[in-house]
Amino acid sequence: MLVQRKMGIQIEGSIVFPTPYPEADGEESLAVANFRRYLRIRTVHPKPDYRSCSVFLRGLAEEIGLDFKEIECVQGKPISILTWKGTDPSLPSIMLNSHTDVVPVFEESWLHDPFSADRVVNSEGETVIIARGSQDMKIVGILYLEAIRELKKSYPQPLRTVHMSFVPDEEIDGSDGMKEFIKTDLFKELNVGLALDEGISNEGGFYRVFYGERSPWKVRYTTTGNTGHGSQFIGDLATDKLFRIAKKLRDFRFTQELILVDNPERTLGDVTTINLTQLQSGVQFNVVPKTAAFLTFGFPPMSTFKSSRPLSRALLQKKAPTLNSYHILKEESIPQYPMTFLGGVRSRRDLQTAAKSLSLRFSLLQLTQDIFARLDFLHMA
Repeated sequence: MLVQRKMGIQIEGSIVFPTPYPEADGEESLAVANFRRYLRIRTVHPKPDYRSCSVFLRGLAEEIGLDFKEIECVQGKPISILTWKGTDPSLPSIMLNSHTDVVPVFEESWLHDPFSADRVVNSEGETVIIARGSQDMKIVGILYLEAIRELKKSYPQPLRTVHMSFVPDEEIDGSDGMKEFIKTDLFKELNVGLALDEGISNEGGFYRVFYGERSPWKVRYTTTGNTGHGSQFIGDLATDKLFRIAKKLRDFRFTQELILVDNPERTLGDVTTINLTQLQSGVQFNVVPKTAAFLTFGFPPMSTFKSSRPLSRALLQKKAPTLNSYHILKEESIPQYPMTFLGGVRSRRDLQTAAKSLSLRFSLLQLTQDIFARLDFLHMA
């Protein structure tokens, strides 16, 4: 949801930011109108409409006066690059990245069509826009483009080139999107020196800057056991073994939650989150399954993949003689993404100092404009 004309508050899952543009039709600014158009494109998994999204972005590029390129590393999953050329293209460029896909919806749980981008007045008298993807993260992509539209009126060209990348499949790990794109010659030609990517919503009139990344870690546990007709009492069940594993992971999850409860200054970046996201077992209702499996999705913070793997084994071996007693057949994990740093920032104190020096206490729109206006300040040559 997008809330207009009230700066610096996040309410009911809404993004709040000022609307400095003149009204397009007496009620809605051009920026908001384009935001709603973007939200209506059903780039929802499992079958996102990426082609319509690409057409929409190409149209905006022509309208604003930006170069447009498209590449498909995987068929049917286009990556759009919109470019604002700088006066010195030899300098490393700025990349503003956002993803176009959104997570699935349970439409029966919504009061409004999640892809109609309805404008409604909430209980506080504010006009809001309700839609899937309004925060994660179509709002960011549109704000980048609309900020450039305004900046071009005063700054025909920045010092260094600015690229806006719109990538697919981020919500399902990006294997067919950014992961493949960075291997291409086109990405190398962009000569990226600084990239801004997805962050997190905030509750104040400022923009949070992150200098590191938690590492997604997927683990699939599979157990085996006896099978037979569902009318019998059968021992050594695969499901029983799986439930024991799930309980141990749940207990560890509880300890991580307590860290946040007992330490208000801690954030999600200080703990490991664990959730059972998929459960698979059985062939039909009256047959006891021979195998059972579930997938956990954790985020070991600031840790290496090698240090995270023993954590899984330690949890499962607790109060059990060996891991094999649970017949773990598979632990399918993905490696850690490399940690990245912003301007050499490596601690919270450094980050606070950097935030002050860059004057980051702005709404997202104002921050974007400020970054563009200070391209020369970034000293990436």
